[in-house]
Amino acid sequence: MTLITNLNSMATPSERLWHAIAAKDFAKVKLSMDKGADANAHLMCGTSVLMHAIQIGQFDIAKFLVRKGADVNAKTIDPFTVLMYAVSTGDLSMVKCLVGEGADTTVLSGGDQPMTALGLAVKFNRVDIEVYLESR
Repeated sequence: MTLITNLNSMATPSERLWHAIAAKDFAKVKLSMDKGADANAHLMCGTSVLMHAIQIGQFDIAKFLVRKGADVNAKTIDPFTVLMYAVSTGDLSMVKCLVGEGADTTVLSGGDQPMTALGLAVKFNRVDIEVYLESR
């Protein structure tokens, strides 16, 4: 796993990957991966490139990263999981992809009111995701 410490530096493939995701440039994401970027690269707070892609709505990039070995159970230091990021965006197909790849639905978030991905679905009124997660 690669720790990204300087987003201004374009020195490593993993840093280029982060920038390509932020630019929503799928071709550059693929190129960065071809040049050795780490699908599990993350910032010091624990936010992974997969979480970042999900957070900004780049679900095709996120699914590509999953196929390239991104950890579907990665957590931030809070902890907030990849699955929780997907639930918060409301994209059922991304949630299904992550669960299908083994994302743990039982992990509790941090904070004053810890909750699972299902709890977040309820909190954010993501009814389709709530129904899906309850059926698992």
